[in-house]
Amino acid sequence: MCVLKESGAYNDKIMNWFRTRDQFGYTITMYFPNGESTYQCMLFAIETKNDSLLMDLFSELPTSVVFCRVEDFVLMTLYIPFLYIAQSMVRRILSLLQKKELIDSYINSIIEYSYRPD
Repeated sequence: MCVLKESGAYNDKIMNWFRTRDQFGYTITMYFPNGESTYQCMLFAIETKNDSLLMDLFSELPTSVVFCRVEDFVLMTLYIPFLYIAQSMVRRILSLLQKKELIDSYINSIIEYSYRPD
């Protein structure tokens, strides 16, 4: 409650933000069939002009994937199981796409710290 008082945000301001959020952002619903704690969040920066190919291909995975374009790169946030084979599969797919010149380059990172509400 003190956060509301300190920020000057009241229930009507919060509800107005909630009702108009589609004017300035997106609502993303994530799906974690085995619970969020069983997935590793990986972030990929992929230099490509074939956005739809990446979206079609990686959206087939049975987990949550978010895509965003920033200049020449498609940022792909991908939640995959903590299994090594799952993580290496994504890199193998991207390497194959690079070999076939469907993407120019890619780099990735894992997100080690994040906030998960109880």
